[in-house]
Amino acid sequence: MHPGDAGGIYPRTGAAGWVPVRRVLICDERPRAVQVLTELVTAIPSVVDIDGVRDGFGAVDAFAAHPAGVVLIGIQAGRNTGTDAANLLLGMHPAAAVIVYGTAGDIGPLTAAVIRGARGLMLWNPDSGNRPAPPQGPHVRSRWPVGDRGSQLTVRELQVLYGMSRGQSNREIGRELILSEDTVKANSRRIFHKLGARDRAHAVALGLRTGLVT
Repeated sequence: MHPGDAGGIYPRTGAAGWVPVRRVLICDERPRAVQVLTELVTAIPSVVDIDGVRDGFGAVDAFAAHPAGVVLIGIQAGRNTGTDAANLLLGMHPAAAVIVYGTAGDIGPLTAAVIRGARGLMLWNPDSGNRPAPPQGPHVRSRWPVGDRGSQLTVRELQVLYGMSRGQSNREIGRELILSEDTVKANSRRIFHKLGARDRAHAVALGLRTGLVT
């Protein structure tokens, strides 16, 4: 996502660059979270339609009826509603621009959602009354420290690590993430360095042990 000069929000598109978001879909089982986000999104001039739902089935139905430019999904550790909603929506509509949000304590399932296809994440506590932090995209570092040296993987590196965990080759990972094979190799080297891994198998094992991949 990208903040527009005219006060809109703009997801990246292939050849057209940035286009303003007109419709936003919010999915959260907490009415208060939906209310606060609705109030914030209403202030964005480009947005003319906002819908709120409580679960994945509602999100899929609403998206199918009126596709949203951005879908905001609340994630809570220990509760599956948000995670299931993200997985269901992305499974049926892989191109949906999903942004997941939650607290610092929810970073595990938030990161997992990004690995599985969400465009980014926001760290935000709906009960705090504070404005949510900006979304983290593929080029922003994850706030989840891993490895004994406390290194951090970027969201892109997490996506490459997830591909490794599924047994994909560098070429297959690159095709899925729209990256060159050399770029995937470069990300792999950084993953090995940050995790202190000897090879792919060791990196995946460390990722499983720390919860980076499931």
